[in-house]
Amino acid sequence: YNLLQLYREVNVLRDHGNQAFPGIAVLARIYLCKPLSTAAQERFFSLSGCVVSDIRSSLDDDRAERLCLMKANWSEYKQLEKESQ
Repeated sequence: YNLLQLYREVNVLRDHGNQAFPGIAVLARIYLCKPLSTAAQERFFSLSGCVVSDIRSSLDDDRAERLCLMKANWSEYKQLEKESQ
């Protein structure tokens, strides 16, 4: 399965393909575009490095993902908790 080869064969972004498959054309533009910055990925890896350490290296993927989500949104959670009281 080669996504780039499929894109070249289907060619949804040009001419007939764009008109025949407008939804797929939009998804292809989103999925195949280059990111403007890698800052979001760098922040996530920095955050995940704080959560998954040598001591916690045996965490399963789901738990590590939930811990990263909690750590990234903890200040917003505390703010919402304070506002609701």
